[in-house]
Amino acid sequence: MLTIERRVFLQSAAAAAFSTMMYPRAAWAAEEARGIVHYADEPECTWFDFAREIVAGIGSDIRVEPVTSDQFPRPARRPAYSVLSTERYERITSARPESWQEGLREYLSLRA
Repeated sequence: MLTIERRVFLQSAAAAAFSTMMYPRAAWAAEEARGIVHYADEPECTWFDFAREIVAGIGSDIRVEPVTSDQFPRPARRPAYSVLSTERYERITSARPESWQEGLREYLSLRA
């Protein structure tokens, strides 16, 4: 089981890495980028996949276990499947989303 300190670290690392993934490096065509344009790195992943990759990336032996939404209650209800479509982003920029694994490795290397 994780200690509170380790949980806080993982949550902080995940939040920081996630926030860096939300800003693509591609140049935007300003006149077409009005309204909502979703961006998320590829491939899709669960929070479990993401946490497991963080733990592996920091070289830790912390065991990450998947839980169901019922086992991890949140204040607001969450949809069962909530992957953002990047179709509009790809159309505007003519670019495919980047790898979240590569972005995470880059982030962790900067933190080392």
